[in-house]
Parts: sequence; C-alpha cells; structure tokens
Amino acid sequence: MQIVCDNDFALFVGNSSSVTRLIYQNNVSWYNQVAALSSFTFDLQAGETTLYLVGMGGGAPEDIAGRINGVDITSIASSTLQSSDISSYLKGYSSGAVANGDYSVNLADVQLALSSGSLGWITPTVVKDENANGSYQVGVHSMGSEYSFANSTAVIFTFAVGTVGLPEPSVSLLLLAGVGLIGGFRFYRSRRTT
Repeated sequence: MQIVCDNDFALFVGNSSSVTRLIYQNNVSWYNQVAALSSFTFDLQAGETTLYLVGMGGGAPEDIAGRINGVDITSIASSTLQSSDISSYLKGYSSGAVANGDYSVNLADVQLALSSGSLGWITPTVVKDENANGSYQVGVHSMGSEYSFANSTAVIFTFAVGTVGLPEPSVSLLLLAGVGLIGGFRFYRSRRTT
C-alpha cells in the first residue's frame, strides 16, 4: 500500500456492510507525506472482503491517490463508492489536527457512521491537476490521478479486495486448518493415555 492524501487518511478492512479493524492510521502531516511515503504491507483475515479508505480534509482542495497491491486506486473508480461527509461522526474531528497529521480515526466512529443509514453514496470523481505547462500531476506527489472530495470533509471510499488483486481469505481453509489441529491434538492425547 502506498497512499497520499491531502490532508490525512486511514485504511480499515471489513466485510461488505461494516468495518472490523484498522489496518493503517496515517500520522504524518500533509507537508511530510510525500517524503514519508513508503510501502506498508498487511494481511487479510477470513471474512475480510472490503477495504474502507477514509480520506480526511483539513481545508483547501481535498484529494487522495495511491496504490494498493500495485493497483492505482483511481483505476477502479467504476467499482468504488464514496460516502457523503462522515466528519460529524468522528469524535474530536478538527481540520487543524487533520492538516497536521495529528488526528486519529476511531474504529467505533467509522462503524457508527456506516450503521447510521444516513450516508449517501456516489461513484467518486477522478481528476488530474493540470500544471501551467499543460502536464498533469496530482498535487505535489505525482501519482497520476486522484479522487477529489469536498473541502474540510471526511469521506469513506469502499472497494472489494478483489478489485486490487487481493485474494479473499477462505473461511473454509482456515476452518479446515483449525479442525486439523484439533484432530491432531486429540489423536496425540488419546495415544498418550493408552
């Protein structure tokens, strides 16, 4: 994963209806995100089928761009959804803290926003910023294209893990592994008692 957001972001994972855990919380100010950009690796657990990328704005035009599993997130716009503003659900949300990279999103707040039933959903807008010479770059981070969202808001972008080439962990394989361990332990224990 390599993501840059003007101003801040967090990545959650869950199923198609709710988030279950935080994968990554960016704690870097907008001005230092490009210099701090690096790859972050994570694994999915059984039942985790959906990525929830929370973009947070701290004022001025807001945008988010990057790659997950080497896939440009804006290349999957047709299968991505963007929520309406969730900042009212985020305790202590402050544009200043977001701009400084000091604001951390709480899992329970995102869960509450998703379960509220009051969010609107749209296909996100993909834009490119044109430089004076006619070339295109995303803000200062040159990632190609970006999703834009309204000033000083917080929104959720959702996409299925398969759209970025991540395999969904199989519940049945994990269950079989667990059953195999239990069976092996019972066999070992029964042999010891005879």
